[in-house]
Amino acid sequence: MPNDLPLLVLDLLVGVTLAVCGVIAWRRRPSSRVGVIMILASACWFAGYLMAAAAFLHRGPLVHLHISYPTGRLRAPLARLAVIAAYVVAIVELFIDGAWLTLGVALLVAVAAFDIFVRSAGPSRKPRSPPCSRRLRSLGCWP
Repeated sequence: MPNDLPLLVLDLLVGVTLAVCGVIAWRRRPSSRVGVIMILASACWFAGYLMAAAAFLHRGPLVHLHISYPTGRLRAPLARLAVIAAYVVAIVELFIDGAWLTLGVALLVAVAAFDIFVRSAGPSRKPRSPPCSRRLRSLGCWP
């Protein structure tokens, strides 16, 4: 048990960080749904403490947060499908071991994120660009 203490502290820190950042985001930009989604992710994160089967329930809100950033809204049909699939698989995994479902959702999320990035333009493209894109652009490897 003493060896688990550092992991427990880090795990609690992640959940608290999600909650605090969610409250800050919600207060600073109430029109954006990002804060609410972060708070939901935090609640689902802590649900894993109450019920071991719910250990991965937070995946749905985290995928929603990732795909819908910076507004918290889903506009593309593929993005909606990816987020719905993430929530469904997160709930289904409460009852069955669905490693293949998780892999399928991960691939769908990657395709949806790429689709959103390709379709975005102007100011909305910057927050959606990969962090390494500037370096790749300087090397001539990125559009």
